[in-house]
Amino acid sequence: MLRKIPSNSSFTILSVALFSLGACWGWAGTELRSEQVTLKAEDGGRSNGAFYWAEGQSPRIAVVLMHPIGDSRTSWVAQGLAREGLATLGMAGRYTNDEMFHIHEELLLDIAAAVRFLKQEKKMEKVVFFGHSGGGQLGAFYQSQAATPPPGRLTSTPGGDPPDLNELDLPPLDGLICSNAHEGRGVRLMNSIDPSVADENDPFSVKPELDMYNPDNGFRLPPASSKYSEAFLKKYRAAQVERIKRIDARAHAIIEEERRYQELMKKPDFKDRPLKERLEFERRAQPLRLLTVYRKVAEPKYTDLSIDPSDRPVGTNQAGNSFRPDLLNYSNQGVGLVISPRAWLSSRSGLSARTDLRKNLKKVTIPLLIIAGSADMGNTPEAKRKDLESAAGSDKQLVLIPDADHGYMPLKRDADLRHLRPEHTRGPALQALSKWIKDHFPAEAQAE
Repeated sequence: MLRKIPSNSSFTILSVALFSLGACWGWAGTELRSEQVTLKAEDGGRSNGAFYWAEGQSPRIAVVLMHPIGDSRTSWVAQGLAREGLATLGMAGRYTNDEMFHIHEELLLDIAAAVRFLKQEKKMEKVVFFGHSGGGQLGAFYQSQAATPPPGRLTSTPGGDPPDLNELDLPPLDGLICSNAHEGRGVRLMNSIDPSVADENDPFSVKPELDMYNPDNGFRLPPASSKYSEAFLKKYRAAQVERIKRIDARAHAIIEEERRYQELMKKPDFKDRPLKERLEFERRAQPLRLLTVYRKVAEPKYTDLSIDPSDRPVGTNQAGNSFRPDLLNYSNQGVGLVISPRAWLSSRSGLSARTDLRKNLKKVTIPLLIIAGSADMGNTPEAKRKDLESAAGSDKQLVLIPDADHGYMPLKRDADLRHLRPEHTRGPALQALSKWIKDHFPAEAQAE
């Protein structure tokens, strides 16, 4: 059942009370039908999807699930909601498993293709977008642009390349669900990038006064909580912004050099230049150079539990649940170690990327659900409340799943919940999702 918690009048905060596992997982035996689909976006980009519906059902509402680089075709949420009587489309966008080159502006065209497919081919009356983790900022980015009439949309990527979104069809969504969604891939990285790197070419170089993993600055070995001073955090945050600025400058310089040689190749005298020179120009015009960005697991909230207190333990959900972020920061795992300059600007720069969740939610007026685990090591209930407050619409709710981590698995600070089955937390999450969708679109959710 859903229990209302007192809140101000602008929104309702919900917390999911635990109930019997048999009830929450009772749909597990429902027979599912599925169809594999390939979609083509307006710019020619291709994405793949798995369309699910329950045997004997003819749902009129569909849920699209998509992540910038993740594959949602076999998502437990997609299959679970389908068993609840909804149609679902788990997507694998054009940049699935491609952290190095993904461009968020192009991913919006994959979402548009999915919405058209569901409404035109599958005759769905309403389409809701479900974005988990980085998918939440993707859905908010899409809706913010879809709700903006041309010519007010973005005309290029941060790297200066197509698409011009004013020239393309972006059918608006009917509802948006942000699930354990972070601040946006760029903002999240800016908040977790290590500003103590002294030399971008030396991953072990350190400015001790800016190192959050330096015991002199308040770090304590996990699982103990660290404690950073306000003065240190203020200096630390400012230095993070400066490091992003430096990487942005490198990215722009590389792109500008490529374009300079591309323009030289267009000049009338290019064909008259010596062959050796022409070959050099052609080579320099290619997008060869990549950025190597070390040490990006350095968000003070990961180790100082007094910052936005929650049920979380010390650690990070990057690279799976890691309880030693200090070591993960020096590993080659995690996201975006090597990335193209264009992908950096579009997806990973907290200053250049357009995927800031709260900025985009300021343009979202459709029904909005924010759902999160209370023990997520990358998100906190306080952050989720701020996300909700930033949304422009009045129809918005926040649901917190007790004991749930980033993937809605059982996890809690100072408690070993590994003996609990996944349905202890995933069951309530699915119940909350299904209830919210059916409450908002009751007629369309009914089977024929």
